[in-house]
Amino acid sequence: MNAEKKYLGIDVSKNSIYAFLYPTGEEWIVKNEPRELAKWIKMLPEDIELAVMEATGKFEQLVAKQLDMAGISVSIVNPRLIRSFAHFMGISAKTDKIDARVIAMFGNTRKPDPTKLPNEMESSLKELVIRRVQIVDLIKEEKNHLSTSNDKLVQNDVKENIENLKKRLDKIEAQIKTMINENPVWKEKVKILTSIIGVGIITAFSFIATFPELGSISRKEAASFAGLAPMTRQSGDRHGKSFTQGGRKLIRSVLFMAALSAIRYNKIIAEFYQRLIAKGKPKMIAITACMRKLLTILNALARDNTKWNLAKI
Repeated sequence: MNAEKKYLGIDVSKNSIYAFLYPTGEEWIVKNEPRELAKWIKMLPEDIELAVMEATGKFEQLVAKQLDMAGISVSIVNPRLIRSFAHFMGISAKTDKIDARVIAMFGNTRKPDPTKLPNEMESSLKELVIRRVQIVDLIKEEKNHLSTSNDKLVQNDVKENIENLKKRLDKIEAQIKTMINENPVWKEKVKILTSIIGVGIITAFSFIATFPELGSISRKEAASFAGLAPMTRQSGDRHGKSFTQGGRKLIRSVLFMAALSAIRYNKIIAEFYQRLIAKGKPKMIAITACMRKLLTILNALARDNTKWNLAKI
């Protein structure tokens, strides 16, 4: 009889991790810093099938990278999937110890696919793209301050800060473009994605940096990753409206802007939008549907490694 496969569930926080190994029940608390993690990983059994952890956006990156370097496959999953699994299992309590055990059980039951971790260049590009968004948001905030201030000194200070932020934005965008142009695969991918009318270079950069799965997943998975998969509220005889939630905020944000542009200038998306409006769909519902359609096209082009041909749509 084959031995049951081992799944390592890891609950990650800023300062530490709590790990649980299924089915042996072994547990560890480790500081979330390079040296301590390295020492702990060396002590782990060699036959771990998969290490599973929730996506936090940042805190899981160090332990995931070190496990991957040690030859242990890693799967970083959406926290909502873990919560849904815990609810299904009837587990309502929530502590680090319980969370790690639930994550390990989720790994054993659902057997999620390993996550392809970014290399150093991919990580650098992602951080630059995220930093660009942060600076854009700072400029918006300062412009809001400028519009509400009546004091001349404050206005001058805000204007000076806006100019400095714009210079930093230009510098970061230049760095992103250089990285893209120096990588033949990324450079070609930008050409493919921007072949769609409505999709600009910033949207393309954002997809390359924060949505590496594009082209290797189904359209339903792509919609789910972007937080655009429709979810329906239904209980007994009560039927609620469908809604979308979760997903990667940056991708959803750039898709929204791309959809607005495509509705104006892309014949296919424009006609699709007008059909929805004619059927009485609310404006935001129609725009979300256009975002989903645009994402489906982007995913198909990335999959086939080909530019958009209007005649084939």
